Amino acid sequence: MKTRMIAAPFAAALLVLAGAQVSSADTVDPAAEQAKEQADRAGTKKSRDVFATYKGKKINLTKNGWGTAKNCAEYPDLTVKCFDTEAEEEAATRSYKKAKKGTKYAIAEAPAGRSALATKKGEPNKAGSAALLVDGDGSGYTPFGATRLWAHTWYTGRQLTFYSDGSKNLGDYTFRDQASSACNNDEIGGMSLYDWRTGMPDPSIIVGLAGCLGNLHSYAYPAVGQNWGDKADEVTM
Repeated sequence: MKTRMIAAPFAAALLVLAGAQVSSADTVDPAAEQAKEQADRAGTKKSRDVFATYKGKKINLTKNGWGTAKNCAEYPDLTVKCFDTEAEEEAATRSYKKAKKGTKYAIAEAPAGRSALATKKGEPNKAGSAALLVDGDGSGYTPFGATRLWAHTWYTGRQLTFYSDGSKNLGDYTFRDQASSACNNDEIGGMSLYDWRTGMPDPSIIVGLAGCLGNLHSYAYPAVGQNWGDKADEVTM
Protein backbone atom coordinates (compact mmCIF):
# COMPACT_ATOMS: atom_id res chain seq x y z
CA MET A 1 0.00 0.00 0.00
CA LYS A 2 2.79 2.37 0.94
CA THR A 3 4.61 1.57 -2.26
CA ARG A 4 1.54 2.40 -4.38
CA MET A 5 1.15 5.77 -2.60
CA ILE A 6 4.73 6.73 -3.52
CA ALA A 7 4.59 5.37 -7.05
CA ALA A 8 1.42 7.20 -8.01
CA PRO A 9 2.76 10.74 -7.46
CA PHE A 10 6.04 9.74 -9.14
CA ALA A 11 4.18 8.45 -12.20
CA ALA A 12 2.10 11.61 -12.29
CA ALA A 13 5.25 13.71 -12.18
CA LEU A 14 6.67 11.79 -15.11
CA LEU A 15 3.50 12.42 -17.10
CA VAL A 16 3.67 16.13 -16.34
CA LEU A 17 7.34 16.26 -17.32
CA ALA A 18 6.66 14.38 -20.56
CA GLY A 19 3.80 16.73 -21.33
CA ALA A 20 6.02 19.74 -20.74
CA GLN A 21 8.64 18.33 -23.11
CA VAL A 22 6.09 17.74 -25.85
CA SER A 23 4.65 21.20 -25.33
CA SER A 24 8.15 22.73 -25.50
CA ALA A 25 8.95 20.86 -28.70
CA ASP A 26 5.73 22.07 -30.25
CA THR A 27 6.65 25.68 -29.57
CA VAL A 28 10.25 25.61 -30.88
CA ASP A 29 10.85 28.38 -33.41
CA PRO A 30 12.67 26.79 -36.41
CA ALA A 31 14.03 30.15 -37.51
CA ALA A 32 15.51 30.80 -34.07
CA GLU A 33 17.04 27.32 -33.98
CA GLN A 34 18.56 27.84 -37.42
CA ALA A 35 19.99 31.20 -36.38
CA LYS A 36 21.56 29.63 -33.29
CA GLU A 37 23.03 26.82 -35.36
CA GLN A 38 24.51 29.32 -37.80
CA ALA A 39 26.07 31.30 -34.96
CA ASP A 40 27.53 28.13 -33.45
CA ARG A 41 29.03 27.03 -36.76
CA ALA A 42 30.47 30.41 -37.64
CA GLY A 43 31.96 30.89 -34.17
CA THR A 44 33.06 34.48 -33.74
CA LYS A 45 32.32 35.23 -37.39
CA LYS A 46 28.60 35.76 -36.94
CA SER A 47 26.40 37.25 -39.58
CA ARG A 48 27.57 40.69 -40.66
CA ASP A 49 27.11 43.07 -43.54
CA VAL A 50 29.76 42.67 -46.24
CA PHE A 51 30.46 45.79 -48.27
CA ALA A 52 32.21 45.71 -51.64
CA THR A 53 33.51 48.23 -54.15
CA TYR A 54 31.88 47.88 -57.57
CA LYS A 55 32.30 50.35 -60.42
CA GLY A 56 33.68 52.91 -58.00
CA LYS A 57 30.73 52.67 -55.62
CA LYS A 58 30.18 50.85 -52.34
CA ILE A 59 27.51 48.14 -52.37
CA ASN A 60 26.13 46.01 -49.54
CA LEU A 61 26.40 42.40 -50.71
CA THR A 62 24.49 41.13 -47.69
CA LYS A 63 21.41 43.31 -47.95
CA ASN A 64 21.33 44.29 -51.61
CA GLY A 65 23.06 41.44 -53.42
CA TRP A 66 25.55 41.65 -56.27
CA GLY A 67 23.57 43.79 -58.68
CA THR A 68 25.01 43.18 -62.15
CA ALA A 69 28.44 42.08 -60.88
CA LYS A 70 29.67 38.67 -62.02
CA ASN A 71 32.81 38.22 -59.92
CA CYS A 72 33.56 39.23 -56.33
CA ALA A 73 36.82 38.72 -54.44
CA GLU A 74 37.82 39.14 -50.80
CA TYR A 75 41.49 39.99 -50.26
CA PRO A 76 43.75 39.25 -47.25
CA ASP A 77 43.02 42.69 -45.77
CA LEU A 78 39.30 41.71 -45.93
CA THR A 79 38.44 44.33 -48.53
CA VAL A 80 35.95 43.05 -51.11
CA LYS A 81 35.81 44.11 -54.75
CA CYS A 82 33.35 43.09 -57.44
CA PHE A 83 33.73 43.07 -61.22
CA ASP A 84 31.97 42.42 -64.49
CA THR A 85 34.69 40.17 -65.90
CA GLU A 86 37.49 37.92 -64.71
CA ALA A 87 39.97 40.10 -66.61
CA GLU A 88 38.99 43.08 -64.46
CA GLU A 89 39.47 40.99 -61.34
CA GLU A 90 42.91 39.84 -62.48
CA ALA A 91 43.99 43.43 -63.10
CA ALA A 92 42.75 44.52 -59.67
CA THR A 93 44.53 41.57 -58.05
CA ARG A 94 47.82 42.48 -59.73
CA SER A 95 47.49 46.02 -58.38
CA TYR A 96 46.67 44.68 -54.91
CA LYS A 97 49.69 42.34 -54.93
CA LYS A 98 51.99 45.18 -55.90
CA ALA A 99 50.59 47.54 -53.24
CA LYS A 100 50.64 44.96 -50.42
CA LYS A 101 53.91 43.19 -51.23
CA GLY A 102 56.03 42.76 -48.11
CA THR A 103 53.15 43.50 -45.73
CA LYS A 104 51.12 41.13 -43.55
CA TYR A 105 48.28 41.44 -46.08
CA ALA A 106 50.31 40.25 -49.06
CA ILE A 107 49.14 37.47 -51.38
CA ALA A 108 51.82 34.78 -51.33
CA GLU A 109 53.83 33.99 -54.44
CA ALA A 110 53.58 30.45 -55.75
CA PRO A 111 56.53 28.22 -54.77
CA ALA A 112 58.23 25.85 -57.18
CA GLY A 113 55.83 23.21 -58.42
CA ARG A 114 52.71 25.27 -57.68
CA SER A 115 50.94 27.71 -59.96
CA ALA A 116 47.43 28.73 -60.97
CA LEU A 117 44.91 25.92 -61.44
CA ALA A 118 43.77 25.58 -65.03
CA THR A 119 41.52 22.55 -65.56
CA LYS A 120 41.48 21.41 -69.18
CA LYS A 121 38.76 19.81 -71.24
CA GLY A 122 38.48 16.09 -70.61
CA GLU A 123 41.41 16.07 -68.19
CA PRO A 124 40.63 14.79 -64.68
CA ASN A 125 41.70 17.27 -62.05
CA LYS A 126 43.30 16.28 -58.75
CA ALA A 127 39.91 15.96 -57.11
CA GLY A 128 38.86 13.32 -59.64
CA SER A 129 36.35 15.26 -61.76
CA ALA A 130 36.70 15.98 -65.47
CA ALA A 131 35.97 19.50 -66.67
CA LEU A 132 33.62 19.79 -69.64
CA LEU A 133 34.26 23.47 -70.31
CA VAL A 134 37.46 25.47 -70.30
CA ASP A 135 36.95 28.69 -72.21
CA GLY A 136 35.58 31.96 -70.93
CA ASP A 137 33.25 31.62 -67.96
CA GLY A 138 33.59 27.84 -67.94
CA SER A 139 37.20 27.76 -66.74
CA GLY A 140 38.23 26.35 -63.40
CA TYR A 141 41.17 28.77 -63.42
CA THR A 142 42.09 29.73 -59.85
CA PRO A 143 45.19 31.83 -58.94
CA PHE A 144 47.65 30.54 -56.37
CA GLY A 145 46.64 31.57 -52.86
CA ALA A 146 42.92 31.63 -53.68
CA THR A 147 39.84 29.46 -53.26
CA ARG A 148 36.82 29.86 -55.56
CA LEU A 149 33.14 29.03 -55.64
CA TRP A 150 30.82 29.20 -58.66
CA ALA A 151 27.04 29.40 -58.61
CA HIS A 152 26.68 26.80 -61.38
CA THR A 153 28.37 23.55 -62.33
CA TRP A 154 31.58 23.38 -64.32
CA TYR A 155 32.78 26.79 -63.17
CA THR A 156 29.99 28.91 -64.58
CA GLY A 157 27.73 31.58 -63.11
CA ARG A 158 28.66 34.07 -60.41
CA GLN A 159 32.19 33.58 -59.10
CA LEU A 160 33.21 34.22 -55.47
CA THR A 161 36.95 34.24 -54.67
CA PHE A 162 38.66 34.28 -51.28
CA TYR A 163 42.30 35.27 -50.88
CA SER A 164 41.62 35.48 -47.13
CA ASP A 165 41.63 32.37 -44.95
CA GLY A 166 39.20 31.56 -42.16
CA SER A 167 35.54 30.71 -41.77
CA LYS A 168 33.09 32.52 -44.06
CA ASN A 169 29.33 32.67 -43.59
CA LEU A 170 28.23 32.51 -47.22
CA GLY A 171 24.94 34.18 -46.37
CA ASP A 172 26.91 37.36 -45.71
CA TYR A 173 28.02 37.29 -49.35
CA THR A 174 24.57 36.40 -50.74
CA PHE A 175 25.98 33.01 -51.70
CA ARG A 176 24.32 30.68 -49.21
CA ASP A 177 22.92 27.46 -50.75
CA GLN A 178 24.24 28.52 -54.16
CA ALA A 179 27.66 26.89 -54.70
CA SER A 180 27.71 24.23 -57.42
CA SER A 181 31.44 24.02 -58.19
CA ALA A 182 34.61 24.88 -56.30
CA CYS A 183 38.41 25.03 -56.58
CA ASN A 184 41.05 25.11 -53.85
CA ASN A 185 44.44 26.62 -54.75
CA ASP A 186 45.26 27.93 -51.27
CA GLU A 187 48.81 27.84 -49.92
CA ILE A 188 48.17 24.88 -47.62
CA GLY A 189 45.30 22.73 -46.39
CA GLY A 190 41.88 21.69 -47.54
CA MET A 191 38.81 23.76 -48.28
CA SER A 192 35.67 22.56 -46.50
CA LEU A 193 32.07 23.34 -47.35
CA TYR A 194 29.55 22.98 -44.50
CA ASP A 195 25.79 22.69 -44.49
CA TRP A 196 24.23 23.96 -41.27
CA ARG A 197 21.50 21.71 -39.89
CA THR A 198 19.40 22.19 -36.78
CA GLY A 199 19.60 19.47 -34.15
CA MET A 200 21.92 17.30 -36.28
CA PRO A 201 25.64 17.21 -37.10
CA ASP A 202 26.66 19.63 -39.86
CA PRO A 203 27.89 17.59 -42.85
CA SER A 204 30.88 18.79 -44.83
CA ILE A 205 32.66 18.07 -48.08
CA ILE A 206 36.37 18.74 -48.60
CA VAL A 207 37.94 20.17 -51.74
CA GLY A 208 41.51 18.89 -51.68
CA LEU A 209 44.53 21.17 -52.04
CA ALA A 210 45.24 22.05 -55.68
CA GLY A 211 41.99 20.38 -56.74
CA CYS A 212 38.49 21.20 -57.96
CA LEU A 213 34.99 19.75 -57.75
CA GLY A 214 33.40 20.72 -61.04
CA ASN A 215 29.92 19.47 -60.25
CA LEU A 216 28.86 19.39 -56.61
CA HIS A 217 25.50 17.97 -57.72
CA SER A 218 27.32 14.70 -58.50
CA TYR A 219 28.62 14.23 -54.94
CA ALA A 220 26.44 12.32 -52.49
CA TYR A 221 25.05 14.22 -49.51
CA PRO A 222 24.29 12.34 -46.23
CA ALA A 223 20.56 12.29 -46.86
CA VAL A 224 18.70 9.91 -49.15
CA GLY A 225 18.36 11.19 -52.69
CA GLN A 226 20.27 14.43 -52.07
CA ASN A 227 23.60 15.81 -53.29
CA TRP A 228 25.98 18.65 -52.45
CA GLY A 229 24.75 21.05 -55.12
CA ASP A 230 23.42 24.32 -53.65
CA LYS A 231 23.97 23.12 -50.07
CA ALA A 232 26.94 25.09 -48.70
CA ASP A 233 26.24 27.58 -45.90
CA GLU A 234 29.86 28.07 -44.83
CA VAL A 235 33.32 27.69 -46.31
CA THR A 236 36.49 27.30 -44.28
CA MET A 237 40.04 27.51 -45.59
